[in-house]
Amino acid sequence: MKRNLLLIFFLVFILSSCRTPCDNGYEGKRCDVPVRDKFMGIWNANDSDGSATFIYTDTITSGTSEITDVLISKNFSGNRYFKTVKGTATANSISIFPTDQKIDTGKIYAVGTGTISSDSKTINWNYTLTNKTDSPEVIINYTGVWTKQ
Repeated sequence: MKRNLLLIFFLVFILSSCRTPCDNGYEGKRCDVPVRDKFMGIWNANDSDGSATFIYTDTITSGTSEITDVLISKNFSGNRYFKTVKGTATANSISIFPTDQKIDTGKIYAVGTGTISSDSKTINWNYTLTNKTDSPEVIINYTGVWTKQ
């Protein structure tokens, strides 16, 4: 009898800990919270290319096509954009892909990642702006720390 109870307890423990993962773009105990929610809001940005520092306010809102899409206002990287910057959110980061982003109608591209802190109050950015109009192309690396208002 004691052995059967132990076996039942063990099986209940195993079954309760074997939870299926959430669908892409969701998290939480009930898998009902979009991962992008923690990124949305107004952020105080402090970015640097090693020689200059850019301090500005930026806003992250939800995107329109996928549950993982976010839109970063055109203030990104010190107001260099003419339109919002599209990002893709995961559980702990936003990624900007070069094929999605052109700063203007020329050949200046952005790529990078922002990692959010466990308390969702800070994003640490590492991104690169590449100017392909120059020969050789000019690549500038940036780091940034954004704090949520």
